[in-house]
Amino acid sequence: MVGALIIPAVFLLNILLLLVGFTKTMNIDIFNYSHYAFTGAVVHLMTGSIVLGIGASLIQATWSLLSADYSAKKVQESLGVEGISIPQGYAASTVPLFMILDKIYNRIPFLRNSKLDISYLQGKIGMFGDPVIIGAVLGIILALLAGYNFVEGTNLLMSVVAIMVLFPRMVKIIVEGLLPISEAAKSFFNKRFKGKEVFIGLDSAITLGLPTTQIVGTMLIPITLVLAVILPGNQVLPLGDLAFVAFFTCMATIIHNGNILKTIISGIINMIGVLYIASWFAPYFSKLAANSGATTIKGQTTALWNGNVFDYMIAQIGGFGIIGLIVLIVITIPVGLYVKKVTNPKPAK
Repeated sequence: MVGALIIPAVFLLNILLLLVGFTKTMNIDIFNYSHYAFTGAVVHLMTGSIVLGIGASLIQATWSLLSADYSAKKVQESLGVEGISIPQGYAASTVPLFMILDKIYNRIPFLRNSKLDISYLQGKIGMFGDPVIIGAVLGIILALLAGYNFVEGTNLLMSVVAIMVLFPRMVKIIVEGLLPISEAAKSFFNKRFKGKEVFIGLDSAITLGLPTTQIVGTMLIPITLVLAVILPGNQVLPLGDLAFVAFFTCMATIIHNGNILKTIISGIINMIGVLYIASWFAPYFSKLAANSGATTIKGQTTALWNGNVFDYMIAQIGGFGIIGLIVLIVITIPVGLYVKKVTNPKPAK
């Protein structure tokens, strides 16, 4: 029930927040409203209230818009596209963590002075920094870790190399295709929000063509499996969604300016949180899946997709009912004012 109401509710909220100047992002990534719907559905399960569930969804949508505003300039610089941001439910939730970690890294000389990005690799090791060679090395490592035979290993190696070479080109084509849509959307909203800067909110998939995201995303697949085995208290064994690990670290690439070392450290820290949060959500995810008829699995099931810190915080606080919703609103207002302040620097005198 909550999910069916989310699309119009979030869309109208987004328009309202643009009108009052609380956000600059217009989220046209409607498919990923599912993240907000999940949070609302969990709060609905916890409280029995549809109103509170929708309220929780709207809070998360607002947090995602604010996160998109906060990271918009870095996203635009990294992708070379003006006037866009990324409010996608999962990517937006990682921005605060990666921003905090980036400030910590800048206090550690070894990390602060690190220049380990794709350009540095190519400059230092020449052809061995080429995406084809990197993909081949990663493919061999993954094949050895998986215990594949020669044929299976070769197929995996070719797949990883193909991803490293073709994916950036595909994403470039997608981004180029989005430019006319983005420009048309900016023109449309600028006419109706005169004098206001408006960002067009897109899916985080547009970042996956960045080499650092691909390299770290591939490396995190076996690392995540190891973490799932060794972390005490973790109840999640990742399977099908391991292929999407790059989505979990794509904003780290943006925030760390493509630095491979910083991105992989942040990626590991984030995946630890993802596994624990996904474990916590397992009973709710299983209940929602059973209610929808989407699964006949006995026992509990979950997904890395659930390992969203915004989901977790809002569900924890929203579970207290109307008091929790009030607390979430009280948290949201000063955060929004802070984001507005730092994204609207005073002009120099």
